[in-house]
Amino acid sequence: MRFLIFFVKRIIASNRKLSGVSLFSVIASGGIALGVATLIVALNILAGYQSLFSQKLTNLDSHIQTVGYGTIRLPRTTMTIARIKSTLGTTVKDVQPFIDRLALISCNGKKEGVTLKGVMPSYFAAKPLLKCTQGSLSLSNANSIVIGKTLAQKLFAKAGDSLVAFALKNNIQLSQQNMPAIQRFYIAGIYESGIDRYDDAYCYVPKQTAGAMFDFAPDQSSGFEIKLCGIDEIPEAVDKLKIAFGPGYYHQTIYEMYAQVFTWIKLQEKPIPIVLGLIVLVAIFNIVSVSLMIALEKNEHIGILRTLGARRSVIAKAFLLQGVYLGTLGVVAGNIFAYVLSYLQVTYSIVKLPATVYFSSVAPLEIVPESFILVSAGAMILTLIVALIPSFIASRLSPIDTLKFQ
Repeated sequence: MRFLIFFVKRIIASNRKLSGVSLFSVIASGGIALGVATLIVALNILAGYQSLFSQKLTNLDSHIQTVGYGTIRLPRTTMTIARIKSTLGTTVKDVQPFIDRLALISCNGKKEGVTLKGVMPSYFAAKPLLKCTQGSLSLSNANSIVIGKTLAQKLFAKAGDSLVAFALKNNIQLSQQNMPAIQRFYIAGIYESGIDRYDDAYCYVPKQTAGAMFDFAPDQSSGFEIKLCGIDEIPEAVDKLKIAFGPGYYHQTIYEMYAQVFTWIKLQEKPIPIVLGLIVLVAIFNIVSVSLMIALEKNEHIGILRTLGARRSVIAKAFLLQGVYLGTLGVVAGNIFAYVLSYLQVTYSIVKLPATVYFSSVAPLEIVPESFILVSAGAMILTLIVALIPSFIASRLSPIDTLKFQ
């Protein structure tokens, strides 16, 4: 074993005849390091997106929404809340009734279509991640409204301004018997969720005001937002609600409400590891060229060793160990580089993104240990397989041919 390690050191180190071997070894290891780091960071970004959307969308809506089919109004609001809590037990964190309808709002001569959502005064207390940028997120006044930052920018609106909301009652076409619901509101505050598209779509008003505007009885609601203690409890909670409430109620999960977002993430999870994995594979194949070059340049040494009685297996093990050594250096360096980049992004948010395109103003990233383990294991397995090629060729060099003209 000592001889084997000594020989490996000699074939990796450069000498006067081959001053570039060490440099090529560094390049081979560096290529693996960059490929491994790139793949790990990409996987961490995908995990960050998954966590970001789960957290922010849950904050914006809920884990589960219980609604009626179509535009059916759900009666007995207080009793339904109590029933939901008793059904889910300790897994439920909060239940909020709401009334929502599509509406057209007008402010400063600008008009935009939104979802007008009537909620209880305690609604925003359960949404700690909704950041208030102007005014306050208070719906204590019957004519108060809270709008998103993106929508406020489109309307050139600020806290204290007035706006008018137009909406159809019962989603029925306008007629003399079905006049539109028209209500003037005063902007109490402007919120920012961090997801630009939703800051543009939702406006919040008092539930009582929305009920009067859309002809809801005091004990009626469009649905109920259910927030659980953890996102992993969604499947079991939905099963319990289906059994407890039966037909007439539809229980939507966050994954169903924002299916397009989570589908987009899933689509990214498939091609990105494959494409970046090819980069790692190309970098690993550099080991073959480096090892073959060393084998050709060190053929005199190999011939002497074979003449002195060294077996083919010893030569093969030496070059195999050399390839694994270079691969291990690259994998370790890649892990360190990936962790440093991930830490800097998580701590200092160095990489900024246009929120209108990527749903977030900074590149979301989550340091996931599984990404480091899986990528490292895959890279090492590929390194071991690829290193077999030069080790086999080196072991097959004939001592007679290598020493014949020396």
